Parts: sequence; C-alpha cells; structure tokens
Amino acid sequence: DDYIYAVMTEDSETYDVTYSGFKTAMDEAVSGQTITVVGNAEYDGDLVIPNGVTVQVNEDLTLTVTGDVTIENGGKLVLDASTLAVGEIVDGVASENTITVAGELDASEAGSIVAVSDDTNTSLRADVDVYSTGTLTSMTVVGGNGVTMNAAYYNDGGEYVYTSLPNAVAYAEENALPYAVHVTGVFTETGAVESDGVDIEVDNGADVTLGDLRLNDAKIGPATEGTGKYTATVTALNGAGDAAVDATVAVTKTTATVESKVTLNAEGTSQYALQI
Repeated sequence: DDYIYAVMTEDSETYDVTYSGFKTAMDEAVSGQTITVVGNAEYDGDLVIPNGVTVQVNEDLTLTVTGDVTIENGGKLVLDASTLAVGEIVDGVASENTITVAGELDASEAGSIVAVSDDTNTSLRADVDVYSTGTLTSMTVVGGNGVTMNAAYYNDGGEYVYTSLPNAVAYAEENALPYAVHVTGVFTETGAVESDGVDIEVDNGADVTLGDLRLNDAKIGPATEGTGKYTATVTALNGAGDAAVDATVAVTKTTATVESKVTLNAEGTSQYALQI
C-alpha cells in the first residue's frame, strides 16, 4: 500500500518523530505538530487542518483528498513544488468540493491545486470551489480545469495572495502596492471596508456581494468593458474642503464603476466627488 508510511509527524516540544499513514496522522494531530508528507498520500473524506498544525507536502508528491478541505485559523498547508488534488469520480459522476482557507495555504514554491479527473476521460473533473479569508499564496493565478477561486487577491512581487477584501486593501495600502486589488469568483463579505487610494477591480465573470465600502481617491468596478458584477453600498465625500459631506450610493449586481475623485479647485481647496 503506497499510503502505509506516507507521513512523518514531529512534535515541536519533544521532537519525537512518528511514521504513519496520512489519515492516522491527521486524525490524531494536536497543536504544535508538523506532519510531513513523504510519499503520495490520500485522505478519504473531509480533511480539516486544525489550529497549530502544519501539513507539509514534499516536492513532486500529491496529496489527494476525496472530500472538502478546511484549513482552520492557525492551521497551515505547505505545497512545496507539490500538488493538492481534491475530489473524486464515482461511477462516472464527479464530486463537488470546497477548499476553505481561514489559516494559511502556501503554494508559493511551485505548488498547485487541481481537481481530480477521471482516469480515462480527463474532461470529467470534480468541481472545486476555493474560498480564502486567511492567506493563500501562489506563483500563478489560481483557477481553471475544475478549480474556481472565490476571494479578493493582490499581486505582491509576482506572488498572488488570496484573502478577504479588508485584508487585501489594508496590505495594499500599507505596502503601497502599484496594482489594484482584485475580487474574483462568487462570494459574499458583509464587513465594512475602507480604501484610501487603492482601486478594487472586479474580474470578468465575478459576482461578489460586499458590505459597506468607503472610498477615498479610489474606485471599484470591472476592467474596461469587463463583465464582473458586484453589489455594495459605497460611500465617499462629496463637496469642497471642510464643507464636504458623505454621499452614498447602493448598487446591485452592477458592472458600473463607482469612483471617489479628489482634485484641487481654483482656490486650492480639495474638491471631493462621488461619481458613477
């Protein structure tokens, strides 16, 4: 059996190392342990990586999960030039699965996420939706061939980081990233977001529902002639200088761009405008 000695588990305090099958290691995992996949491994059912547990998949290996994958806050999955394959084909029927990242999924070292396909008909694939409010880092845009990404993301030095919209905007502001933050796929985030100078671009095919969004010298909308849709309540200042007041517009499944513009008028006073 390829999976009898698929992993080794190391305790961060005692440094004790145990060899076992992957399912046994995960079912017995406790905080502080690192589970290293040293051979191709399979987990039958829903995989949960709990708080404090790290799973590392070594180079050129595949970790296959037949059910859903959940990485809890404080949990971590590292794909080191390796593959996470999700789903199954049973009697010619492809599964529908989710990957939910509240902790960390690090695929920045040539890791990949794929949907399981049929051995004889590769066009028959599982349908895998990926959601991230933690951090999912990849060298390439995640998606395609049965995998759909649903999250906000930004490009940081050639790495794509998928997370929540508040996290993405805050990071882009703090690090003065030169690119817009993007939203992709279909997802709902109801929390408040404030964007100061960071544009939010809605990717083609997206349909995202956001909460209250405050813009300051920033905009939200699809790329030129794009098809991405979004729902949000957008607020920005409108008027001149200290007399400017909040203006709010609520949009539903729109492809329009809503923009907060800040200019100087002839008197040198800041002129604010909320434009659609």
